[in-house]
Amino acid sequence: MYAEYKTIEEAQKDITSPRCWFLPSYYFQVVLGDSGDLNPYRRASRFQEHYMPQLETCEKIYVPIHCEAHWYMLVIDILRQTTDIWDSLKSLSQREKMINQSLTILASLDFLLLREARLRFGSNFNFLHF
Repeated sequence: MYAEYKTIEEAQKDITSPRCWFLPSYYFQVVLGDSGDLNPYRRASRFQEHYMPQLETCEKIYVPIHCEAHWYMLVIDILRQTTDIWDSLKSLSQREKMINQSLTILASLDFLLLREARLRFGSNFNFLHF
């Protein structure tokens, strides 16, 4: 994963490098948190400016998520339109909760990026379909 990491400025200069977004761990807290906010996705929109520069050059999105004293990584491959959960413990007891959390994260990306994604990938594009 480190080999794919570049700063936004470096990635914009190098057109041949993989384009990856590494969302901060705080992103999942905003989207999944129980703050009483009726629309946590709207609160998550402030991340777009700093961590989601140009969808047209993005190939993968990495989202670290915490689930009951355990971290796992949601990896979204835009080019292949697939989503993987990287979990070092493969906890069956937490599987359903991790899937639901991941679906909520995907829904937040649809909310934030839908217009830009449909311009690039077509009108049927939807992160929740991955």
